[in-house]
Amino acid sequence: MEDLFKAPLFNLHDLVVISTAIATAVMLVMQALTPTKNTTARHYLTIFFICLLLHAIATLLMWNTHIELSSQAADLSVLVIITLSSLLKGPALFLYVCALTRTHFKHKKQHLMHLGAPFFIIGLILALGISLDQAKGLESSHNQRLLHYAWLLMKGIPALYALACIPVAISASTIMQSYYSNDYALGKNWLSMLCIGYAGYWSWEFFSQLFGYALVTVWQLIHSIDHLGIANNYLAFILLLVLFSYNISVTQQQLARAVNATKKATLPASEPSNALPAKTTHAHKALNDLAQSIQNLTLQQKPYLQSNITAEQFAHLLGRSAREVSVVLNQHFEQNFFEFINTHRVNEAKTLLASPKHATTPISDILSMAGFNSQSAFQRFFKRITHMSPSEYRQQYGPTKTPSS
Repeated sequence: MEDLFKAPLFNLHDLVVISTAIATAVMLVMQALTPTKNTTARHYLTIFFICLLLHAIATLLMWNTHIELSSQAADLSVLVIITLSSLLKGPALFLYVCALTRTHFKHKKQHLMHLGAPFFIIGLILALGISLDQAKGLESSHNQRLLHYAWLLMKGIPALYALACIPVAISASTIMQSYYSNDYALGKNWLSMLCIGYAGYWSWEFFSQLFGYALVTVWQLIHSIDHLGIANNYLAFILLLVLFSYNISVTQQQLARAVNATKKATLPASEPSNALPAKTTHAHKALNDLAQSIQNLTLQQKPYLQSNITAEQFAHLLGRSAREVSVVLNQHFEQNFFEFINTHRVNEAKTLLASPKHATTPISDILSMAGFNSQSAFQRFFKRITHMSPSEYRQQYGPTKTPSS
């Protein structure tokens, strides 16, 4: 018993890995509780966090000297788990970003190609009979160079996937910022942090694997290659801690909005309008009056046709403050300013696309005439509202077609 206390089961570095696993597990629970309409994206994010969780557990079992695996099958299981979790986390992140940013994203057969590398490496391990100790470098192997390349793939492939996510996330962030609500603004920041954070971390892991030997023996910048692995564990923990803290903020705000929406939906049944105090009734009338003014201005002057119209300029046309207009747009129309403006722009574009006068007008001109100044924003917002592209809409409802009721 005394020896156990002298040699604890987990040292500080192990506790960091355990903390990473616990934080990942909590993130999984939080994702399950967070309201979302995009279940496909949630599934991929769940797979991503499961990969991170399994990787942390397998890392602990692989490198902790006090944990002895009971059999060769257990050794092989750990090796397979760490290989699969390493090679599947990249595709899971990439498909999560695609599902989150692409309209009407669907599973396709070509997505199965992402499973190629994981199963190729697993097949190689099984075919060559590589043991866990050989993979760790504790035992010599005739396939040492092949093992080195396999580890490079396991570190490099996730980094490539994460780097591929960055331009998608950035372009999507620009569009989301133009016409989505405040919650989506939080979401776009989460997406950018997730992609850039893991791109940097996984690139460092690949660098460590590629130049680790040179850093120790040639350049002598570090005393042991084990220090790089320990540093990787700490980086993983810090990154997950940042994402965990930010995700708490996002989840709290989303849950608060969901609760407020539920209260708002149940209010008329429990509190009749004639029971409201005079002050509340007056405020409600003022809100309705401003909402009517917004509707009249929008229909008569069509300020949405100005491609550079801002919330402040729109409010100035009404003779009100931008804050007042924003409150009414959110409470009465259930849209923020950009959603409201772009919805009217899409309606204008629908009219133009169905007009015989503009039967041959290029769609690039139609979007400008409707007030859009970005083709990507026009395409995405148009499809979000009509569930079809502008060209498909023109084909269905153009001058030779009659729109269905």
